[in-house]
Amino acid sequence: MTQDHLQQIIAKYPFLKDPDKKLVDDISKYGTYKKIPKGEYVFLENDNCNFFSFVLSGEVRVFKAGESGREITLYRFGIGESCILTLSCLLGSNNFPAIAVTEDDVEVILVPSKVIRDWFTSCQSFRDYAFDILSRRLSDVIMVINEIAFKRVDARVSDYILNNSDQNGALTTTHKKIAIDLGTSREVITRILKEMEENNILDISRGKITIKDKTGLKKYSKM
Repeated sequence: MTQDHLQQIIAKYPFLKDPDKKLVDDISKYGTYKKIPKGEYVFLENDNCNFFSFVLSGEVRVFKAGESGREITLYRFGIGESCILTLSCLLGSNNFPAIAVTEDDVEVILVPSKVIRDWFTSCQSFRDYAFDILSRRLSDVIMVINEIAFKRVDARVSDYILNNSDQNGALTTTHKKIAIDLGTSREVITRILKEMEENNILDISRGKITIKDKTGLKKYSKM
């Protein structure tokens, strides 16, 4: 790990600016820089958690996969963020309960588990950071469960497009990616998108969705 990597991680993770230099000194001493290619698995289910990652660039998706192959995205984490399941595993000496895969080329600084455990007991700034990401990600996961259990799929598709489209109403994505993010099948997504297209709400082309009728799309969200 270079001095430039160290400065990057300090800039992206404000808690490392703690007047107590122990955190930065430990990263400098024990941290390892790694570049992980897009599409590579960071963790598989039941893997040991031997390190904690601080993301300098790129994004990682954490999901559960059923025997049928259906996937449910739990959350993503990227620059300046961390994985709560990794933290939970490190502190509880458990195995990783999901799958984590890179969605871009990802640069991380890896810190060994023994260092993280020491920080948790000795560094208030790291404890505050850990509790903050735990509470925020727990809320995200509860929201995912609530939507899957209680909200119609067409309403969730509508919300997904509205929340992820750009200022021009365009979204670059695929039916498969939407299905993975929403925890349903590609066939279901294709059927719903086709219905919305036939109702002149969306314009659908290969790898791209464009909103034609935002008011009409919002009506699906209220179903």
